[in-house]
Amino acid sequence: MNCASSQAFEQVDQCLGKNADFVSLRTVLLGQNVQVCYLDSLVDYMKTTEALHQLGSTSSDTDDMLSPVLLSIGGTRKTAADTMIQDLLDGKMAVFLHGDIEPILFDPAHPSLLRSIAEPQAENVLQSSFDAFTENLSTNMGLLRKQLKNEHLVMKTYLIGVDNPCNVGLFYMDDKANMNVIQQMVTLLENSKKKEAYNIQQLTQVLELPLYSIVPPFISTELTAETMLNLLDGKAVVMVDHLPIALALPVIITDFWAVKTDSNQPILFMLFFRFIRIVGFHVALLMPALYVAIVSVNPEVLRIELALSIAKSRMGVPYPALVEVLLMLIIMEMVIEATIRLPKSIGPTITMIGGIILGQAIVQAQLVSNLLIIIVAATMIANLTLAGFQNTVSIRMLKYVILFFGSLYGVVGIAIGLTWLGLFLSGITTYRVPFLSFSLKKSGSE
Repeated sequence: MNCASSQAFEQVDQCLGKNADFVSLRTVLLGQNVQVCYLDSLVDYMKTTEALHQLGSTSSDTDDMLSPVLLSIGGTRKTAADTMIQDLLDGKMAVFLHGDIEPILFDPAHPSLLRSIAEPQAENVLQSSFDAFTENLSTNMGLLRKQLKNEHLVMKTYLIGVDNPCNVGLFYMDDKANMNVIQQMVTLLENSKKKEAYNIQQLTQVLELPLYSIVPPFISTELTAETMLNLLDGKAVVMVDHLPIALALPVIITDFWAVKTDSNQPILFMLFFRFIRIVGFHVALLMPALYVAIVSVNPEVLRIELALSIAKSRMGVPYPALVEVLLMLIIMEMVIEATIRLPKSIGPTITMIGGIILGQAIVQAQLVSNLLIIIVAATMIANLTLAGFQNTVSIRMLKYVILFFGSLYGVVGIAIGLTWLGLFLSGITTYRVPFLSFSLKKSGSE
């Protein structure tokens, strides 16, 4: 080991030597005395040496076969300590040969640290491919290639980050995607090498998407079939290494009710499903506000029999309608959050039993009316019919805005709230693609 490689080795040992999984040892590889260093948690040393000996047995040069063998399997010579450290953190092995100016870093055998391809964990599959993305970006790229055998599919990766560098993948169809959108995304990713992007909020900052928008700037999925259809629809897809989800953008209004895999159903069935989701969209958004508006401000719009029935159900309730609705909505929000956080084996059972007991007790205590229990249950069920988890959360938040207007001005307030919502949504764009576009291809060609 000469002076330059010795200095690089000392810097690597000083930086990584404090780790329990850092290995530095003198050994013999293919008849040569060498110094190797690697991270034991990322490298299978026994399998690596066996593979090298098998490759060396086929070499005709018996004196100095190690360097050609390592270079033939993709090894590279490096002297910069910082790049060597990053390569070791990526799972490579460094070999310091006696007399060589530069050590060789190559990709060795790795222990099995990857989750196998399985069914999705957060999405239900109905008449579609059951393959779901894993945490490994290269595996996910292979799954996409398997799903979409098209020469126009472009896959690019960018190494982004300083504290925790990770690969970010950008995928699109160059014959269908809006190239103005793609060019903006490529520029942002290329100019963000020093930023962090190991979680979705940081990736949102890298792509300069709005951080505090109540409407999600992307739709996420862990299904390979859904991602393929998003690509064919002209969207760009972004994936981060170690995250088993694909983010498709730009988002348009129809993404609230149009699930891409609906195309696997007969067309009348597909239209029926989407009609139900559109109805659910309006019910989830308007039902609580209509209850408060009619009970508190505009009871005259009801038939006298229905008005008397509602008044009877609220007899003895000590709170105004707005407080009554907010109390139940917040409780239901906590039930939904508890269902997500609890273990799958007990979560649904506990929340269902807890909801039934709580609902019955709160009505018997005359804290809310019987009708409100029906309203809140219908609202939550309608909300969950929407496509995409982010979209359901968006409507869960927007309904409080309409509820506020309805509590102040009644039915007129609901109309004012809907007008504000329309103006708000009309001002949302993603890379100059309007959110209120009904077809991404048309908006992309403008």
